[in-house]
Amino acid sequence: MRKSRYVSSCGTCTSPETCSTQNICTIPNPTAPGSFQIPVTTGSPAHTTNVGLVIFGHSTSDQGNFSDKLAAALNANTADNRHYVVLKAIFPGDGGLFWTKLKFDQNDVNYQRVLAGAQNKQWCTPAGSVDRWSCRRLNFEKAFNNGSAPAGANECATDNTSGPECSTLDAALTNVSDCSYYSGSAVKGVNAKTSLLNASFRNCLDKMDVKIALIMDTTSPSWAVDDYNLDGNITDADVFDKDNLTNASLSPWKCPASSGLVGTDKIDWDCDGGSTNDPGDNPGKVYAGWLKSLRSNCFFVL
Repeated sequence: MRKSRYVSSCGTCTSPETCSTQNICTIPNPTAPGSFQIPVTTGSPAHTTNVGLVIFGHSTSDQGNFSDKLAAALNANTADNRHYVVLKAIFPGDGGLFWTKLKFDQNDVNYQRVLAGAQNKQWCTPAGSVDRWSCRRLNFEKAFNNGSAPAGANECATDNTSGPECSTLDAALTNVSDCSYYSGSAVKGVNAKTSLLNASFRNCLDKMDVKIALIMDTTSPSWAVDDYNLDGNITDADVFDKDNLTNASLSPWKCPASSGLVGTDKIDWDCDGGSTNDPGDNPGKVYAGWLKSLRSNCFFVL
């Protein structure tokens, strides 16, 4: 996409426009190298491409204000010349398994395994229900839907003085303190950007021409990726170790129709009866499956 205009003389053109011998000022639309082939300008008339960097992860993902420093470094790169805005989907507590589903019902193979997380911080059951809601995903849903909670979440999605609830939704997830963007024919270095103070997360996201999800999640504290046999490698010979789980008194390793254990301490994650070197029980592969689920179940809203 290139924006062109006729002028009386090339001296009328302004950076980053170029001028032809026919007195045509043109804003080029190159693709900066090494950056996902995202165009520098978008639309007609062309404006500087707004790139939303949606940061997913634990609260540790924001240590040292890394995400804002990343956007500042990208915006300062004149060779890039796109506009980057950080939107933080950073939540306290556990990740891993709790990214995979919004709600675990009694028939879910992982219904019991949710108990390895902390109740009302990582999962929540509304009064009068048996379903277990992922606090991480519930907060995610609220942020991406302008604060609206899914049906059935009830008090788990609201702040209560008593009763079950997830941890309070961070204000940064409901309001972006400085959502800036280019629109119309505004281009970086020539025109001013528009700033929306305390825009909702969803409204700011909708101003972005391109959205990039950056996952900065560590291995799950309640379902840690273990080198079970201590050989220095995570292979199919490794499993989850029940002795490393929190809330062990609740037996969070149980399968719907079996103990969920192979031997006394190896967890039969895929509930197939257990075997030696079972790929379905390999913690590295299981964790990769959690991230795949996050991508397929969540990223469509971007």
